[in-house]
Amino acid sequence: MACYMAKIAQEHGLFIETCAEALDLSKYGISPGRCIDDKLISQVKGYPVDGTKDTNQRLACRCVASLDIGVYNTCLNGCVYCYANRHPAGIEQQVKKHNPLSPLMIGDYTQDDSITERILKRHQSLQHELFQIESYVDVQIE
Repeated sequence: MACYMAKIAQEHGLFIETCAEALDLSKYGISPGRCIDDKLISQVKGYPVDGTKDTNQRLACRCVASLDIGVYNTCLNGCVYCYANRHPAGIEQQVKKHNPLSPLMIGDYTQDDSITERILKRHQSLQHELFQIESYVDVQIE
């Protein structure tokens, strides 16, 4: 099945990656993927990013550590496959709680809420790869 899917993807100029899969499917042209990808983030940002594996994920997950800032059951798009909308019937009720003056994404602080300050580490690497230096430094050789 993996071989068949990879062939169809290739015919349409697409590629397939696995998600949290221990099975090696590279012989079929299917690479192990990661949703939170430090290499892609580096490419988009234009500088190297040091990412460490997210230890809160499944063992075979290759995602780097990240901080989710979303709120479950608040998206009105209605995508069937979305993990963030667990109770579609309650989405409109959740969205009605939105207060544009609140520092929270949905609703306001209550007595039951607790605020936890997190210490965040910057993952921008100061170490550049040898062949990437030219894109960061203007070098003239005579």
